[in-house]
Amino acid sequence: MAQKWQTISELAADTSRKVTHSPEEWCRFLTTAARFYKAYDFDDQLLIYAQKPDATACADMSTWNNKMRRWVNAGSTAIALIRKGYGGKPYLDYVHDVADTHPVRGGKDPWLWKLTEENREPVMERLLPLDREHLQPAPKGLGDPRGEVELVPDAWTVFEQTAPIYMHGMIFGAMTESFCAEQSARMTAMDSATKSANDMIRDLQLEYNRTRQGSITQEITEIIGGASAVKSQE
Repeated sequence: MAQKWQTISELAADTSRKVTHSPEEWCRFLTTAARFYKAYDFDDQLLIYAQKPDATACADMSTWNNKMRRWVNAGSTAIALIRKGYGGKPYLDYVHDVADTHPVRGGKDPWLWKLTEENREPVMERLLPLDREHLQPAPKGLGDPRGEVELVPDAWTVFEQTAPIYMHGMIFGAMTESFCAEQSARMTAMDSATKSANDMIRDLQLEYNRTRQGSITQEITEIIGGASAVKSQE
């Protein structure tokens, strides 16, 4: 099991180096990650891309069987994801793509988001702020900003070079913000849990001290009462 975890860990590290050093690999990774940006974090997306880049909807066997009423096909290969257990000890969790399942009675098909043609233009306008109304006016003396501008190289060559870089930067920034927000939420939750645990320990310590003090007082009272009874009999 440790050897399997080591293999998957090395696969994640190798895939991370590939997608961050090659624009083509990064674009292919984004195609896969776009399908899982809500359900899985960056590390899981890397492993899904490394093991099954054409995956469209992944879930564990329990979710497929109980919630979606779909059985996993015999002989299909699961996708291994790294998880952290008790004390931070890593272990492997396994998910299956919808393509490796088949519906039974009452089976459901997962909803898969797709960029349709009717939404393509609004999305591009949102990603690329190239509308003239969003551009700053040119300073005086530079001529009419709406007139012809001669570019070397031509405008389309410049656009082909800058638009992908701009979009990759925006998408990478959004994924980085999502990852940082997730880590921040985890830190906040752990801090709250630590404070709650400390408050519980303090309350239990006070209760223990009260009980112990009451027991000691009761014993002293009984000793004094016994001594007084013996003395009176003498």
